[in-house]
Amino acid sequence: MKVFYSRISTTEQSDLRQLKNTEKGFDYVLSDKCSGTIPIWNRPRGKQIKELIDEGKLKELHIHSIDRLGRNTIDVLSTYKELTDLNIRVVCRNPNLQNFNEDGTKDSFSEMMVSLLSIMSKFEKDMIDMRRTEGIERTKKLHPERYSGRKIGTKDSPKKFLQKPKSISILKDLDNGYGIREISKMRDCSFNTIYKVIKLHNESKLSVSKVIKMITETQTPNWVDTLSEDEKNKFVKWNWLIMEKLKMCNEIEIISSLPKLSTTINTMKSFKKIDPHTLYNVFLENIPKGVYTYTYKRKLKKKDYDSEMLELMMKEYQDSSSNCMELMDVLEETGVLNDHKTLLTTKWGYQKVS
Repeated sequence: MKVFYSRISTTEQSDLRQLKNTEKGFDYVLSDKCSGTIPIWNRPRGKQIKELIDEGKLKELHIHSIDRLGRNTIDVLSTYKELTDLNIRVVCRNPNLQNFNEDGTKDSFSEMMVSLLSIMSKFEKDMIDMRRTEGIERTKKLHPERYSGRKIGTKDSPKKFLQKPKSISILKDLDNGYGIREISKMRDCSFNTIYKVIKLHNESKLSVSKVIKMITETQTPNWVDTLSEDEKNKFVKWNWLIMEKLKMCNEIEIISSLPKLSTTINTMKSFKKIDPHTLYNVFLENIPKGVYTYTYKRKLKKKDYDSEMLELMMKEYQDSSSNCMELMDVLEETGVLNDHKTLLTTKWGYQKVS
């Protein structure tokens, strides 16, 4: 599928200049009327293009000028590399650039131009930093009360840190395949900052082990409200695995509460959809708050874990290898490990090993 994309900032502007010679040869001609500061995949038409990419339908993206791909040189390069890595041909009219020729080979001239743009992006970043520093120093002198900086001894919460523009940019660069050293140069940040972003991002992901800890140890009443819709769906989907893990608990407080808990959840399952808030409250009403221990058969610990199944578990439950090994113990203990492997193999498209 071949798409032509244009963008103008306001409805008063005309995009006719950009749309010359687009009457034929394109499956879609899409035009956004919004500020260039909005990332391309967050724009109305940009979202449509992203959907075509995710569905594997887009083969070529044509644009009038290279700055249509982002709000600054860094964003343009990031989007350009993202599309190139997906083997999507990008054709730009101004300047005359393309990542691939019509025969699928890389365009050497365009590669050289993109390298020059990379140098310009570094210069652009340095200029932005210099102007910001000058502005801060000027504000400190003229209005010191307006710029006190962050108080000594305080630090950002993980959520606030990950919401910073630089953290968001680093995560986007990682998704686009850039290495640690490349991101450090592009974003003018230390390796430690990048590793911190990776660590906090991984810790922020919802996992089965985190859900169990929230049900047993933390028990925050409004916890479900902090989850995204996708995370709420995962929580509901994982309820059976949470129950299987709780069955392995050593403490009598948990063991004695499981029959009632199981009956309540089974009743909820008779309805078309389980509400995550209700499900969480059911767990809190039946599980006493505390730190609990779990026991598995020793023979299971002596065996080598199925590497394919372990990889599938980590992908499905977004958890660490050690936690997924523990979940595999739960599944094997309850006799459903092989059935679950078949289910995950079908879902993720792995070749089942006989």
